[in-house]
Amino acid sequence: MEHNPLNIFMVSFDWDDLANKKPENIIAKLNRDKLYPEKNKFLILSWGPGRYEKNISPNIRVVRRSARLRFFRPLYDFLTFFVGPSVIRQNRFVPDLLFVYDFPFALALSRVKRLFNIPLILCLTNQPRQYINSRQSLRLPKLWYQMLVERLAKKYITLVYTTSQSLRRYALERGIPRENVSVYIMDTITPDKEIAINAQGGFLRKKFPIPENHKILFSAARLEGEKGLERLIKAFAELSNKDLSLVIAGKGPSGEALVELSKTLGVADRVFFAGHISRPDLWNAYKDAHVFILLSTAEALGLVFLEAMYAELPVIGSRVDGIMESIGEEEERGFLWDPSDGIGALEERLNMCFAGQVADRVSRAKAHVERELENKTDIITAYHLCQK
Repeated sequence: MEHNPLNIFMVSFDWDDLANKKPENIIAKLNRDKLYPEKNKFLILSWGPGRYEKNISPNIRVVRRSARLRFFRPLYDFLTFFVGPSVIRQNRFVPDLLFVYDFPFALALSRVKRLFNIPLILCLTNQPRQYINSRQSLRLPKLWYQMLVERLAKKYITLVYTTSQSLRRYALERGIPRENVSVYIMDTITPDKEIAINAQGGFLRKKFPIPENHKILFSAARLEGEKGLERLIKAFAELSNKDLSLVIAGKGPSGEALVELSKTLGVADRVFFAGHISRPDLWNAYKDAHVFILLSTAEALGLVFLEAMYAELPVIGSRVDGIMESIGEEEERGFLWDPSDGIGALEERLNMCFAGQVADRVSRAKAHVERELENKTDIITAYHLCQK
């Protein structure tokens, strides 16, 4: 779509220092969210390790301010309230809109919004309260802070730009007017279509000592508590069929605990941790696997489900909003399973997948993803909605 370039001011955390180490990941995220970094211009106030200013592409300038107290979120929201305007002025940047990924930063940029009289767009890609409830560290203080900030921030948010109907409902429940919520498709598939078409089997068996007679269950997620990987490994250990291997791709703070759990349950020889894998290897893994399974306790969209469904891989997920939206509440496009259903129900679903009895679901799943990809909503659409 042709349009005049937008000047977009953003604020975010970058604890992994991607601006220095992997700036291409930041660019990929902007593309994923249809922000068009090849044309629009970005000034990003970034909290994380170190203090520097650098251009990571011709259109993206990152201003890093040092953050050390990772778990003391209110401090950086407070600092952003004052630092934001000065960063904009020092860089002689004239923003057309403000863009953030959570309610706290939306409130933190309220002063910038008033000073420059421009729209503030919140890109909502998860359900914050559910994610907080799924984690143990300082759960209640974080939840109270989130609830307070949501209540205060809503009057400053011009538009919520979000990725699913379940997240749209979350925004509406927070008091955002219906006409101020726009749903886009977080598209990681279109840029990878050629890679997906050319995916090759055999990748996982080359990487890991998986016996030829084993069926492969594949899961991909950040190794965090809400992704339900602990209950996935426990369920895997209970399955009566031992001619199965489970491969988990992803990195995160729960990694060591999950490895230890697989040892404790006696399945370490059949559970393999792939860590971070490249996009081509991810599609190769979809090609190799017999079933994709992820049992998240909170999930806003289930993007990996859409990818697996596009790769025509049978999917099994838990009954949380984002996954049910992808699979269907009546299991039209895959299977739903929670530990309360019993291990027998999981065995039954797996056996149907292995026996090739799910062709209709797989076909409906791919058709569903292709329809979703027709959604053309993007940052330009969102910006024009803000002007109404």
